[in-house]
Amino acid sequence: MIAFFKEKDRTPAVCVTPFTRPKGLPSLLKGSGFKVQEKEAWMFYKKQDNKPEMPESVRIIPVENEEDRKNYITIFRKAYGGATPDEPYGELPPEYCELIIDSFKKESGSNKVLNLIAYHDDKPAGIASVLFSDDYAYIYSIGVVPEKRRKGISSVLTGFCISKAQEKKIENIFLITEHKSTNEKIYEKLGFSTGFISEIFVLDELVYGAKQAVNICVAVKPEEKVVVVTDKKTQSIAKYVIDEIKKVTGNLKIYTIEDYGKRPHKIPDFILKDIADSDAVFIMADYIYGEIPTLYRPINETVENSNARMAAMVELDEELLKIGMNADYEKIRDFSKKIYDIVKDAKEIRVVTSLGTDFTVSLGHRWAILDGFPRPGKWVNLPDGEVLTAPTDINGKIVIDGCAEFLGILESHPLAVELKDGFARKDTVVCSDSGVKEKFKKYVFGSDENSARIGEFAFGTNIFLKKLCGNLTQDEKFPSIHIAFGDPHGSLTGAQWKSNLHMDAIILNPTAYVDGKKIMDNGRYIIQ
Repeated sequence: MIAFFKEKDRTPAVCVTPFTRPKGLPSLLKGSGFKVQEKEAWMFYKKQDNKPEMPESVRIIPVENEEDRKNYITIFRKAYGGATPDEPYGELPPEYCELIIDSFKKESGSNKVLNLIAYHDDKPAGIASVLFSDDYAYIYSIGVVPEKRRKGISSVLTGFCISKAQEKKIENIFLITEHKSTNEKIYEKLGFSTGFISEIFVLDELVYGAKQAVNICVAVKPEEKVVVVTDKKTQSIAKYVIDEIKKVTGNLKIYTIEDYGKRPHKIPDFILKDIADSDAVFIMADYIYGEIPTLYRPINETVENSNARMAAMVELDEELLKIGMNADYEKIRDFSKKIYDIVKDAKEIRVVTSLGTDFTVSLGHRWAILDGFPRPGKWVNLPDGEVLTAPTDINGKIVIDGCAEFLGILESHPLAVELKDGFARKDTVVCSDSGVKEKFKKYVFGSDENSARIGEFAFGTNIFLKKLCGNLTQDEKFPSIHIAFGDPHGSLTGAQWKSNLHMDAIILNPTAYVDGKKIMDNGRYIIQ
């Protein structure tokens, strides 16, 4: 169910009533990352003669034509557009209007919908809808625009809906409203009483993202030893992952980087020993320039020479847990394998964009799949989803219009640089933002002898990402293409050079040809 909603970029929600089966569903939902967001009162009409009279200033009409439908939606948006605590209706997501529009077109079996518009002094004031079935009438979407509130319009609309149900000889009339709200008290005065309370469970995306990391991707087991390396900046978000680890195993050691010196500093040997002796490792820390040789490379090499499985959740923040880690990693694994099968034996790849990117990558090093599932002696980045290699050569021009490490999102001021014989050329850097341009030149051309070398070429394969967020740990997995200046992840690709820099840079809307065959067109994969 969760995967279905995530594919449609929606947050899953489940309504649980006293009659919901199985009885243990609430516990199951909580164990799966859901939380109770609100409670709703299901209110049933009891009195038969307690309907308010319609004042002469109010006129109610049914929605019958396209103009009426447009007016209904306009009023709906105004009535339910509140974002402050004193709003009686709260704020609904924009897509809810799409469902309302769609409901105008649908009537199934004996179900009939009556949509109503109320005018006060001949000006649009409120809306309501009632669904009629053979044995019940359900009143919903009662709303009044802010400037027409406290004039009794919602009560008149409710009474009108009751009358229409009674004309059809329907006795079971009900509505649903927030439990213990002002509206619940208003409806009680109109003759309704609360029959039962339901709970709305909504997926807690932070908790679910942490559960995915621990239980699905790294698949921690009760008997396993786990090491966590974190820092002060990341601790508040890392806590979600740590809490999920503790639910699985008590064999946990947590190290905070700043406890052992001013960063960047060499990671203590005893931490590396604990990593080597562990079964699973999580590194959740900020990426500070200069820490590749002192922190990240020693940890990676330790994992690669052990049986530990590692998730590197570098620069972890709420966005990464709520978006990137809420993806369906089984589907990411399948899609990544498809890309790998296409490129694994390729000789060259050409990439072009409408902004002027046009470069050709010569291939020969190993390709690696990073799909979110680390195997013993291996590490992955989370969120994940990429297929990468190190170029043996690269020539042409790249226009970075996505985002880049240390530089942020570059869509409004793309940075261009020419590539020759595998290296970026310092005298060809162009960017309308002089600060970004100078920072790029400082890192790429001022770090070491290989920092201007193109160390990585990769396809992003996290097909659940819809936009960039500015955090490269996630953005490099966006379905597009990225390169990295500097270190080639030699343990993955087999490339022999090293660099203290690994600076990812993303290209938006590329078209890619693998040995002459197009597999991506303007940022859209076109593979079977």
